[in-house]
Amino acid sequence: MKRRILIAEDEREFGQIMYQFLTFNGYDVRYTDNGQSAYEQFLLFKPELMLFDVNMPEIDGFNLAKIIRKSSTVQIIFITSLSDEDSVITGLGLGNCDYLRKPFGLKELQLRIARAFQLIDAAKGPSVPENDYYLMEKCCIKKDGKLIPLTKNENRLLKVLFENENKICSVEEIIIKIWGDHNIDNMNNLDVLVHKTRKKLEGTPLIIENIRGIGYSIICEA
Repeated sequence: MKRRILIAEDEREFGQIMYQFLTFNGYDVRYTDNGQSAYEQFLLFKPELMLFDVNMPEIDGFNLAKIIRKSSTVQIIFITSLSDEDSVITGLGLGNCDYLRKPFGLKELQLRIARAFQLIDAAKGPSVPENDYYLMEKCCIKKDGKLIPLTKNENRLLKVLFENENKICSVEEIIIKIWGDHNIDNMNNLDVLVHKTRKKLEGTPLIIENIRGIGYSIICEA
């Protein structure tokens, strides 16, 4: 699936150059030339990354970012000819933001966008591989055509193990991700949690393995 980028730049020739360059490089791009239209496109298009000029008609870049921040943490790159420190601080203070100062080359644009998507992907964390038995979003196990509900912590345990599939998760890592606190009580709680989760996995190819003295891993014997 193509990564989605929204450009808002009131210098139309410059905006079209960016639009064509990013489209050619495989991105799904929308372009507009004012802040009001950019906000409308943001709601409809749901971009992963926004590039917009600070000095736009109707709604300027900083105010547009403030409006968007009320409902979204979408990554933003400000495009500006402003070089004063106060403007930079204003933009960066809105969170998940970067700056491109005019004039800049297309190579720099490409590098900044690649960096932005690296940050976006890092914030999402590792994905859980899809399988026919563990349904993370539904918080359940599918077995014999039936859905077996998981508790919140059972779901967290399986999520951690599947995020690290084919690896060993240490006891400490699992405890911190489930309870946020590594103490002796939670070590005992983990033993109980693993036992209960294993019972729900019976009848499926999913097996929680205990690597003594190290941690746990999940395997599928299908």
